Amino acid sequence: MPKKLSDDNVEIFRESQKRKNPTTSKVSYRIQKAYDIFDKKKINIILDIGYQTESLFKLFSGEIEKYGMDLVKPRGDLNNINFLFCDVSYGFPFKNLSFDAIFAGEIIEHLLDTDFLIEEIYRVLRKNGQLVLTRNSAHFTE
Repeated sequence: MPKKLSDDNVEIFRESQKRKNPTTSKVSYRIQKAYDIFDKKKINIILDIGYQTESLFKLFSGEIEKYGMDLVKPRGDLNNINFLFCDVSYGFPFKNLSFDAIFAGEIIEHLLDTDFLIEEIYRVLRKNGQLVLTRNSAHFTE
């Protein structure tokens, strides 16, 4: 039978999890870090591959064009977001050199042909464009 944790131990665990994954205004730490990496002054059009929540796009102010794509219907509001239902395994439905910035958050680990994903990102990303690619890691810390 597993040992029951004391209330003190449970609270210590909760606090340690908060330090590992702090949130800012209901935006995950991972999303906030991705946003911080982008040079916002150089972005007029952005693509979120594997788009599931508007939280990254909510951080961007101003008149940038926002595109999201995924296999499943996203959560949240799609106002001002061009959303496409598609399987990225078969390529992106965009012309070459379409985007100033691309965010691929925790999608690469779900694909069999990761090289093809990178090739498609390279194809649609403009010269001097920005890419933030993350993958899920149980060992992620600050």
